[in-house]
Amino acid sequence: AATATPAPEIIERTVQIVVTATPSAGGAATTIVTASEEEALQALYERLNPAVVNITISTRASASQRNPFFGQAPQSEDQLVPSGEGSGFVYDKEGHIITNNHVVADAKTISVKLWNGKTFDATIVGRDPQTDLAVIKIEPDFDLPVATLGDSGSLRVGQFTMAVGNPARLEGSLSFGHITALGRGRHDAIRLPDPVLRFMDFIQTDAAINLGNSGGPLCNIDGEVIGINIAIVWGAESIGFAIPVNTAKKVVPELITKGKVVRGFLG
Repeated sequence: AATATPAPEIIERTVQIVVTATPSAGGAATTIVTASEEEALQALYERLNPAVVNITISTRASASQRNPFFGQAPQSEDQLVPSGEGSGFVYDKEGHIITNNHVVADAKTISVKLWNGKTFDATIVGRDPQTDLAVIKIEPDFDLPVATLGDSGSLRVGQFTMAVGNPARLEGSLSFGHITALGRGRHDAIRLPDPVLRFMDFIQTDAAINLGNSGGPLCNIDGEVIGINIAIVWGAESIGFAIPVNTAKKVVPELITKGKVVRGFLG
């Protein structure tokens, strides 16, 4: 005769916390996280968040009309209008910030808000539409916290991920999940915000990524940036993509020194 699945044992919170209970053939399989692990995640967020920034741009009215992501209704074509927000993260103490090209491509003015509420004007240092990466710069008046870059070349499906950013203007939002696939590209029919994009070798994650997360970091359990969030699949749940950080490691120094990426070609 069938027997009822037993409920997971209630455990005192100071020892460990029951997260989920998944029935199995042998009874109830319980996934738990200890209070010390929860505190470690909280500490990880507190270390990551100060290096993440909120980016707000204004564009000429005509640019806003052309941009399907920031479609405002301008009063005149010469008017500067707030037209979009995104995320980014601090690359160095000189004030260089990594974000997506599609976040700042049409910007006439750029404002960067830090975790402590300070706001700075920013300028574009360099853009690379082919990888959808860009570097902007602020002039900090204090010692900036800097994100630590990891190694996306050693990633494996199933690894823990964290996304920190500003989805829907909700600054400092954290989501977490896992790497759900690697090497996603054009053959996967991913719709992206920039048709010029050529280099696609994306990390797929089920960490929640929404409008406003673009340009923000995707991190591993050690708090290292492993990707730059770029896109989601509309109409699907928990399918997001990030540019591998090793791509940024190659592109960003050239954007800082030259303002663009110079590539060879045949022809």
